[in-house]
Amino acid sequence: MQSRIGKRNPLYSTAIGKVLLCEMSEEDVRERLKDVDFKLSTPKTHKNVDELLAELPKVREQGYGEDNEEQEVGLRCIAVPVYDRFGTIVAGLSISLPTMRFTEGKKEEFIQYLHNAAETISQRLGCPEYRAKQR
Repeated sequence: MQSRIGKRNPLYSTAIGKVLLCEMSEEDVRERLKDVDFKLSTPKTHKNVDELLAELPKVREQGYGEDNEEQEVGLRCIAVPVYDRFGTIVAGLSISLPTMRFTEGKKEEFIQYLHNAAETISQRLGCPEYRAKQR
């Protein structure tokens, strides 16, 4: 896994990035990514902002984002939002694991663990209602 403390990865190819972008308007996402060169880390990486924008409504609706080998071949990641006291997404919480250890049967369990932890963090940040889990 190539992720390291202090290292940055692109918003367009990470579960956390998708979570951070999912409640922004299309115009805001386009503005934020207007100078970004979409580099293909894997064959599954989004090639442009339009591909990414097509996925964001699903992220918003389901309450979590996924990176299915978009950042690194052989790696899956699931992320959920963390909200502040205004109900704004300010961070994300994620789990990454090799595809050989990932099963769709365990996915819901991972998502539930993440939502429970993110809800606790959000509450400590003053969030009156953790919305992502109710979707």
